[in-house]
Amino acid sequence: MSTYLSEDEQVAQLKKLWKDYGWSTLIAVAVGLAISYGWHFWKNRQLEIRYQASNGYEHLLLAQEQNDTAQVQKITDNLKQHFSHTPYAGFAALIAAKQAVDDNHLDKALAQLTWVVQHAKLSATRQIARNRKARILLAQHKPQAALQQLKKIDDASFSSAVEVIKGDAYMALKQTTKAKHAYGEALTHYPSDLGSRLIVERQFHQLPAKEA
Repeated sequence: MSTYLSEDEQVAQLKKLWKDYGWSTLIAVAVGLAISYGWHFWKNRQLEIRYQASNGYEHLLLAQEQNDTAQVQKITDNLKQHFSHTPYAGFAALIAAKQAVDDNHLDKALAQLTWVVQHAKLSATRQIARNRKARILLAQHKPQAALQQLKKIDDASFSSAVEVIKGDAYMALKQTTKAKHAYGEALTHYPSDLGSRLIVERQFHQLPAKEA
């Protein structure tokens, strides 16, 4: 039965089915209509949610451009609270973390990044958050905590970046053999056309094969 029939037409159809086939067919049709209605309702609701989340994220980008820290935080909190199951919540928390770093509020940045690691739906978003957390921990002179953060890999496409951060952490711990190994691992994954590869190559070649 078409879901686009008028209400009167649907009633007439149901009466005819009842007359011709009885309860079993009538129930089957009613169930089918309920499922169809439920599916369309769910689909439309998901579209509405994605639109609201996207719209909020656009406002967040504008607030970031205007360097409005308070508004960035407000919108991020709203997206995390009401739209945590969409990618936009994770994106927003990454931006809020960057804003916190720019404002030299590293603990706030770490809190945002921790949320991303625990809740973001996209593996790439979680991995970016892990890498940035590790960088902040290194800036706070906590290389061991940085290494702990990178024990889990959410997205293998970030392997080279992970190994570079590990190398920097081992350098901070004065474990040059492990640092050289990490930089070497990074180079096996690094695209040859990236300018930053030269920096990693320099770090790799400057280190001795073994610790003195």
